[in-house]
Amino acid sequence: MESRSIPIVNINYKGKVDWNGVLNLVYAWLTDRKFTFIERKHKSRTDEREILITSDRRITGYIRYYIDVEIRFINIKPTEIETPNGIVQGFEGHLSVDISGKFVADWQKRWGGHEWIQQLDFFFRKFIIHQDLEHIYEDNLLIMVDNLKRELQKFLGMEVFH
Repeated sequence: MESRSIPIVNINYKGKVDWNGVLNLVYAWLTDRKFTFIERKHKSRTDEREILITSDRRITGYIRYYIDVEIRFINIKPTEIETPNGIVQGFEGHLSVDISGKFVADWQKRWGGHEWIQQLDFFFRKFIIHQDLEHIYEDNLLIMVDNLKRELQKFLGMEVFH
């Protein structure tokens, strides 16, 4: 079993935020891309909110993607926010979003066990699908994480670079 992580993507924002809108955007984005997800950590205080969402998706019988989204919102104060749908209750404060991703080869551990089978798996990864691991699966995961980052930046009204 081999695991490869991609660099963590970070968004920092100070201003008015529709907290429920941010969460709904992340959940909808993961659902649209057929990820299964769970909230691993959820903290809600008067001046602070924090949530960790872990998700995974089966790509093939050999490759599985994992994306974690950690959202921290500190020094918050209730406020009203104007949206295209009208005025909603939101918060003003510092928002930080960390998006991390990795993919795992042989996630079902079918190539574990006997030493000869493990060597066959090593040969398969290094010489047969090496290019696919680097140029297809890793690149697709990078693109997916970048798309989620762009969607969040657009939602927050930040400048999005192409």
